[in-house]
Amino acid sequence: ISDFKGFRAISASVQTIAAGNTVTADSCGSIKAISSAGAVTTDTTNTFTAPSADNKDCCMDVVNVGANDITLDTNGNFISFGGLDVVLTANDAVRVCEYNGASGKWYQTGLLVAN
Repeated sequence: ISDFKGFRAISASVQTIAAGNTVTADSCGSIKAISSAGAVTTDTTNTFTAPSADNKDCCMDVVNVGANDITLDTNGNFISFGGLDVVLTANDAVRVCEYNGASGKWYQTGLLVAN
């Protein structure tokens, strides 16, 4: 009988997002906690770390753990439901996944969970 209970991904520390920042893909398979000092919008080219072989098939549950709105800009490298920016208010969450490595894109793969 084995005591193996699977594995657990370890989340990175909270990333503070300033206007025009990119959300770093360092929490694949886990929660990506973000916050900001004020209402901000991410980079308009790469909302998340640019698609590459290093983050191929990476999925993260992005959670705004702060009190301020963070807008995830929809662009050529981040495809959201309905093609609209994703606004995370305090405690909101959304799942995103990168597909196909360097030639891929980030996709919103889960509904916005408004808390």
